Amino acid sequence: GLPADRIREVPNGVDATRFSPPSADQRLALRRQLNLPLDRPLILFVGVISPDKQPHVLLDAWVQTQQNPAFASTLVFVGATDPTLFELGGRLIDQLRATAATSGFGDRVVFVAPTNQVQDYFRAADVYAMPSLREGMPIALLEAMACGLPCVASRLPGATDTMVVDGVNGCLVPTGDRAAFAAAIGELLASPAAAARMGAAARRTVEDRYTMERVADMWLDAYNEVLG
Repeated sequence: GLPADRIREVPNGVDATRFSPPSADQRLALRRQLNLPLDRPLILFVGVISPDKQPHVLLDAWVQTQQNPAFASTLVFVGATDPTLFELGGRLIDQLRATAATSGFGDRVVFVAPTNQVQDYFRAADVYAMPSLREGMPIALLEAMACGLPCVASRLPGATDTMVVDGVNGCLVPTGDRAAFAAAIGELLASPAAAARMGAAARRTVEDRYTMERVADMWLDAYNEVLG
């Protein structure tokens, strides 16, 4: 194998200007513009509606939280059904819609087609949730963190756990654990001050390690070293 000193790890980068924390007024204006409820916290999922991304785990967990009137919130899914998994994806979106409809909270679940203005949804949200089974280095999680969102993500060794320190700049929960997702979302909704601290720490993590500028510098250093 290669000697360790020959290996450089360069993460994905995020546009920290496009994806930036909104003011309270900006968040409200975006909610109006996107036709989203103004009076309840907003939980956001961004990704392909596919079995790997586990949107059904999030929906089930969120429905659990809605049994408590104090946690009344809106759940927004932004994402495509993957054409390569069309049968699975198509069935999955139908399954999600059916679960939402029969949950008693269907009027609080919103499905949105993929958009080039995805930053508007991140900046309109209060909590980002990523229940995936597997990820490389999830760009959407970076984008959420850049927008100052407290995030609840599956603990994926070598992926999410390199970005999120549980309880500091987000929450990591066991993959597929609906009760743990529900508990983490409930805690963030119950304690807006703690959620805001986590979101601010998430933004600092991005500024320290994942901005386009930082990542470009790391590539440049690697090239310079090779070209020597």
